[in-house]
Order: sequence, then C-alpha cells, then structure tokens
Amino acid sequence: MPWIPQIGDFTSAMYSRGANVVAPWMWNGLRGSWPFMEGGGGGGTITKDFAGFGNDGILEASMTESDWVSTDGGVWCPRALDFDGGGDYVDCGYDSSLQFGSAIDFSMSAWIKTSSSLRQDIAGGGDAATTSDGKHWEVFVWTNGTLSAFIDDGTNTAVTTADGATINDGNWHHVVVIFDRDGNVTRYVDGDQTGTQDSISSVGDISSTEGTAIQAIGRRGNFVGTYFDGLLDDIRIYNRALPASQAQELYHDGGAIVRPRTRYYSIGGVAAAGGGSVLPQMLQHGLYAGTTL
Repeated sequence: MPWIPQIGDFTSAMYSRGANVVAPWMWNGLRGSWPFMEGGGGGGTITKDFAGFGNDGILEASMTESDWVSTDGGVWCPRALDFDGGGDYVDCGYDSSLQFGSAIDFSMSAWIKTSSSLRQDIAGGGDAATTSDGKHWEVFVWTNGTLSAFIDDGTNTAVTTADGATINDGNWHHVVVIFDRDGNVTRYVDGDQTGTQDSISSVGDISSTEGTAIQAIGRRGNFVGTYFDGLLDDIRIYNRALPASQAQELYHDGGAIVRPRTRYYSIGGVAAAGGGSVLPQMLQHGLYAGTTL
C-alpha cells in the first residue's frame, strides 16, 4: 500500500492525475502555482501560491468564500474558483519572479470552464490600462470561443486570436500557452497543439514599471474589463518555454504542486526530514493522490 498524503500532512503537495508518479520537471521554472485548494468551507479570500515564491492571491471585487465551488470531478482538484465576468479577479501582486523582461521565455497553463461568448481573460501580468506604459501579457478566450494570447512592450505587440479549438462549450478544458520570446506563441488545448503559431520576436521588454501593475487571474493585469466568466482551476506560470511533451503531460498526468512543511514524514517506508530532503524521496518513491482531497 503506497503512502497516501492527506491535506493535513502538507502546506502543499504534488499529486499526479494519471501515472501516479511525480514528474520532477514540473518544479523546473515554476514561478506561480494556484491550485485553489482552499475551498470547502472556511476557504477565505486568500489563495496560496504553492510554487513557494509567496505570490499569494487576494480575491478581489465582489468575490467571497461562496466563490469556492466544486469541480464535480471535472479536473484533478475537487475545488475551483467561480468568476462572475463582471469584476471578479485574483490579485497575485507583481513580484520579480512573475516578470519576464525582454528575453525570458514563459508559459501559462490552466483548467477552465466557460460558456460565455464574450472576450474574457484567463490571466495576465503587467499594466494594460490605457493611461499606463501598456507593458503586459495576457491569455484569454476570444469572442468565437478560441484560446488566444497577447503580448505588448508598449510599442510593439503580437496577438494570436480567432483560430484553433473552441473552448467555450461549457466543458472543462486544459489550456497551455507558451511564449518563446525569440520565436512564436504556441497554444495547446487538452494536450493538442491548436491554431497558428505567431511570431513574438519583435516584442521587447514587457515588465511594467507602473506601480499599479499586477499579475492577475481572471483579468489582464491592471485592466478594468474583459473579466473571466466561469470556473478556473490549477493556474501555473513557468519562466521557461515548455516543450510539447510537457504541455501534453500537464493535461494527461499533471497535478498540484505544493511545498511540504518542515517536519518528518514516512515516504514509501523511508523516514525523511521536511524541507529540501523530502522532495528527492518523494520523487524516488512516487507520490499518490489520496481520495479525501
């Protein structure tokens, strides 16, 4: 019988949906991870950044504890956040770990569920307000229901819209958008590459210097409007371009990434101290998802 972690055992933990084995690459370059594990009563209005960089999110506008909802078995995590499309968003701050300057590749992934036909933002970082420097990136659903992306250095922009798989059909979909700064934007829906690959090599520094800049979930950084309308879960941001195999694995076998507390555990029959010495043994013996999450 494998060791089965419970919520009380960890401040955060890594689980796997399919293969039941931790994939070490999931930690590589992870700069933000919000699996929305806090719901289920007493969830509060803070969502933890499980990547370990302290980029905790604050539920803003009219969001309350009632916005923690069940995923009804649609994704690996039993809880998600419900965004109303009229102002709800999560403010994750604007730490340097979430800024990508002029040359840093980055990727974003999420589980989404929506039936809206409006343009709506899944996530974005920077300041897209018309009175700001305009430096930002965003991933959104276009009015025709396709996964889209935008990147702006205040002068040069690149946008990818209007083609690819439709994701506003009211079902759960996994999306990944990869920003290769000297190459293209590449999009994945449910593990499959979708739409055209558009060049972003002409876009320079996208790190905003505005004091109002934020990394947001449910809207495009500091921009009022085009809020997400539906359910979001397991948002991740990496400071590297994920290869196709990893974009696909996040859909097929991906799970939550969390950080253990510093204390002792028995992992695969091996006693291990918390902190840095736990992770290698987690990887060696495998970490299985419990049924009480």
